[in-house]
Amino acid sequence: MMRLALVVGCCAALWAAAPALALERKAADAIALRTLQPQRHGYPLYGLPAPLAAGQTVTEDGPGAKPVTLRKPAWFYWEDLEHGAGFEHPSRVLLLDAESGAVVHAGDMFWEPQIDGKPPPFLRSVEAEADRRYVVYSVPFALSPVVPSGTSPASAPSRLPPGS
Repeated sequence: MMRLALVVGCCAALWAAAPALALERKAADAIALRTLQPQRHGYPLYGLPAPLAAGQTVTEDGPGAKPVTLRKPAWFYWEDLEHGAGFEHPSRVLLLDAESGAVVHAGDMFWEPQIDGKPPPFLRSVEAEADRRYVVYSVPFALSPVVPSGTSPASAPSRLPPGS
């Protein structure tokens, strides 16, 4: 009986020490889509496949950068408001608490985002930029929205002339 109590106590301690990650990627994506609404104007929205860890820093690679150091794990999202343009150009960053989905930080940027001093993986190559692991929402030149499976934008804008 004593061993059973010890095993249960150890399991409970391990469970309590495990990182709380109540918010899955799909739910975080839905919150980011509702919050930023990239589908209203057809702006691409990128995210990472896993939350950033507590202690990581998010900033932009330009003058006036204001780093945000995470106190808790958070989902990272970046909306590119002038996709294809060189930097400096407007964009938005959104950080969501990985447990509750609450907005930890939302702000405007004018330079390339940085995570711990490096660009996020989706900005490291043209191939990575189109990688579905990172694309939360986009309207490519083919005019049809590209969204992860199981997700549908609230109202993807059509760039086709009326009646087409």
